[in-house]
Amino acid sequence: MEKNTYKNQIISSKKEISFLIKSGEKWTTDSLSVFFIKNRYIKDRCAIIVSKKNGNAVKRNKIKRIFREVFRKNKRMRPPFFDFLFKPGQGFDPQTDEVTNKILSCFSDLAK
Repeated sequence: MEKNTYKNQIISSKKEISFLIKSGEKWTTDSLSVFFIKNRYIKDRCAIIVSKKNGNAVKRNKIKRIFREVFRKNKRMRPPFFDFLFKPGQGFDPQTDEVTNKILSCFSDLAK
């Protein structure tokens, strides 16, 4: 049986990411874009793309850590399952509560 760790839930292949951007639906707010598409797996998966315009490596990695943690804590357990691509805009301020609210509002929009 496969363990349900975060490493099993990431999308790392360029092919999958480009397919997600081209074929997926887009949900946006003022500082965050989320691309998503239904997948054939039994779990949600995610990828995070942070541009160099968001700051130095320390700030970019902090943004990614916050997104991963919020995704891990708020993952959905019922089908349909999706692949997500989180892409924060330029000048995105990595506040955990703000990221949580935006991701949860995206998930609630998907449920509709």
